[in-house]
Amino acid sequence: MVITQKGDYSVICQSPMGCSDTLNFTVATELFNYKIYTDQEDLTLDGKALTMWTDDIPSSIYSWDFGDGAFGNGNPVTHAYNIVKDGSIELKLKVTNPHGCTETATKRIWVVNNSLVNSFTPNGDGINDRFMPGWHLKIYNRNGILVYEGVEGWNGKYDGKYVSKDTYYYVMDFITATGAQYKDGYVMVIR
Repeated sequence: MVITQKGDYSVICQSPMGCSDTLNFTVATELFNYKIYTDQEDLTLDGKALTMWTDDIPSSIYSWDFGDGAFGNGNPVTHAYNIVKDGSIELKLKVTNPHGCTETATKRIWVVNNSLVNSFTPNGDGINDRFMPGWHLKIYNRNGILVYEGVEGWNGKYDGKYVSKDTYYYVMDFITATGAQYKDGYVMVIR
């Protein structure tokens, strides 16, 4: 149980041996119930930083977990994400309120692929060798044959051999706050 209102409370504890004790306490202050607000509802591949904030209550201390292994302090804060796959990011806020109580809030931000990439050069040089790594893709040739399906990024091969220089059709699917989304288009293999 999480107490969110001021008042008098009692907790009765009982041991496995039948002993019991009661703890009486008073919550003298109401919690502020901080919420996380953001300037975007989705994260995209264009590298635009996300600004997040909460209610600005004097004498509060704000600590952020950006959900990607990075942390920050203050209010508001801005963080740039290096998006490498589909899914979501869980933002976490921990606030020490003016009464010294710790409050937390979370918000999920979904990743949306807005990439305009339409070519790649799979030649083994380590530069631009895979198309859309981290995203679930299906790649089809001009005859409608599925030449690739997976999330590791298409390496330009079919049955272990490099495909010819040509244009291929792709279908990408990913999950967002509103459910499954699909993106399709064409990608050119350049040799």
